[in-house]
Amino acid sequence: MVELRLLRCTPSPPSTSPPTPPPSPAHPLGAAAASALAAVEDGDYEAALAAAASHLLPASASSGPPDSAAQFYADLAAAARAFLLGDGDGGAVGEGFECRCAVVLSAAVAALLAFTQQNVTG
Repeated sequence: MVELRLLRCTPSPPSTSPPTPPPSPAHPLGAAAASALAAVEDGDYEAALAAAASHLLPASASSGPPDSAAQFYADLAAAARAFLLGDGDGGAVGEGFECRCAVVLSAAVAALLAFTQQNVTG
């Protein structure tokens, strides 16, 4: 369901149609996933990235500037992978995995659409 809602998003201004109400989050990450998804749908890419950043950014991101861009992106990929695999609660099973995927997908779509909006469409 999250993937279908993200596919509807475009870099154009948000429409005036009423947003789809998010499901009630039962998992602790449900609120972050719903917030990031709603922000992407509203065209507020900065808010979507902010909602996901605390879950996805590697610990080294707060310790100062990275040694290289390659190292930063390698750390980011490793942190996203570790986040998706979970905290030992069974990994790819259950609602926890769906919430983690929703956070990662929302951040990825927000980054892509923000880049497109700033560099292509102005």
